[in-house]
Amino acid sequence: MSKKFFMLMIFCVFSTVVGFSIAYYIYQSNNTNLYSEHLDKKPINATTDESYKETPVSKTFEEKTILETKIVFEYLDNDGKVIDSSEEKISYSLIDMTKQQIQAYFSDWQLSSFSQNKIVLRKLVNLESDSGYILGEFGGYVAVFYKEEMNGTSIKEITDTPISSLNKTEQNNLKAGIYIKNEEQLVKALEDYGS
Repeated sequence: MSKKFFMLMIFCVFSTVVGFSIAYYIYQSNNTNLYSEHLDKKPINATTDESYKETPVSKTFEEKTILETKIVFEYLDNDGKVIDSSEEKISYSLIDMTKQQIQAYFSDWQLSSFSQNKIVLRKLVNLESDSGYILGEFGGYVAVFYKEEMNGTSIKEITDTPISSLNKTEQNNLKAGIYIKNEEQLVKALEDYGS
């Protein structure tokens, strides 16, 4: 049995040597062909060769919105004062937008500032309106009426201030109706009658 084993071992070693020799020969012949292909070509000269063009690289970085970007909406009165403001997380549809894309998306807003962290949008709100309000009395309490009916009603608000708590002159003025031009004046008047 040892003679058969010895013959089998010799055959395996011989087959391995022949296999490696063939593989080495094939590898060398392929590399020689690849090397000879490169020898036929001229070296590239970047200064004279027209086929060699360097791709221009943009040196400016354009900021884009990210998931953490906050959007601030500011409402301004006619004098440019902020009368209301809200801050919101950016919606997923606005992520990865540039300043120009945000400006186009919010075309009815003024883009005040833009950064990756925060966008500030402003809108002018015209507080001067022809409608206005009438400060008066309803059910014994100070009430606010729309000058012109809105959404099927003329009552905007009924306050907790009883008309009986006011002096006679104020009571008579309220019963006659006091014209209020805009929301800002209305807030002030309600504060005056509420105290």
